[in-house]
Amino acid sequence: MKYRLALKLLPLFVVLAIMVATPYVMKGGFSMDSVPEIIPDVLSTTQTRQTYYKWQDASGQWHMGDEVPEGVNAVPVEIDTAANILKSVGLPEPAEQSKPEVAAEEPAPIPGVPMTVNPADIPKLLQDTDKLKAMMEQRNKQIDQGY
Repeated sequence: MKYRLALKLLPLFVVLAIMVATPYVMKGGFSMDSVPEIIPDVLSTTQTRQTYYKWQDASGQWHMGDEVPEGVNAVPVEIDTAANILKSVGLPEPAEQSKPEVAAEEPAPIPGVPMTVNPADIPKLLQDTDKLKAMMEQRNKQIDQGY
């Protein structure tokens, strides 16, 4: 039983061994040990690394600066200003906009207040409003009597 399992797993181990050894054997290949040598630390240089100091005053307020005041217990913090820099999205060049020419004509007169209701229909609308008011009052009385 153990031998059958070993015979089934043997091809898996052979393939795995070949995959691990291939970078070492390939002409011009590289191993994962040499990756840091291939990818140099271009962005992070000694010029981009900075140290600042932070300290807390008696009231609990944090302060930060390049120099430490006398008598203060400051904590040095090292940062790399080149870390996490994202390139901005390039915007298209704005097209030259010509200024609109000022019209030499006088502006058009402002129209009067628009009428949405025909003045001849106003008496009928007032009657309809009175009827609606009477109907609502009647319903309110019915509701009050029902309770």
